[in-house]
Amino acid sequence: MRHAHQNTPVSAVRYCEDCDILIPAERLAVQPDAVCCVDCQALREAYGVDQHR
Repeated sequence: MRHAHQNTPVSAVRYCEDCDILIPAERLAVQPDAVCCVDCQALREAYGVDQHR
């Protein structure tokens, strides 16, 4: 699935630190410094996990 964003600039491609899925370009457009996907971010917030390990 990592080929799904072939037309996306390399600098805009980022993978979730927690689950290693591709972070959608839409999320990066809204949250450019995002290091994890929406699902993992929700889990981090729910369990109070620090964003910067």
